Amino acid sequence: MNCEDHVPEWALAILESAQVEQDPAKEGYILNVSGHAPRDGQCCERPRLHPREEYLVQPEYWETMVEWDKAGALFQSIVPFNLSMPLTGFVGTKGVEVIGKNKSFKIEVP
Repeated sequence: MNCEDHVPEWALAILESAQVEQDPAKEGYILNVSGHAPRDGQCCERPRLHPREEYLVQPEYWETMVEWDKAGALFQSIVPFNLSMPLTGFVGTKGVEVIGKNKSFKIEVP
């Protein structure tokens, strides 16, 4: 596969943990997630956090999916990952919901 022609195909990843902490550098919060995803060592993108882009009304818990790129994956190995993302603009009235293939976490954000 030519990596320049690679088109990601996102699927939910195996989720191990999720937590929210205050951002020490700024006002706001950071979402930290860990889990496992297949990796073929070819052209796949690294796992990502993908917040739901829009709601008609602010939800109680803003959904964020934990995803990996399965396009062209050969499932040669399962590797751990750690991801972080600022929550600015992606917090519901109560907090966030982090969604993986095997589980989800609802986390309250002050």
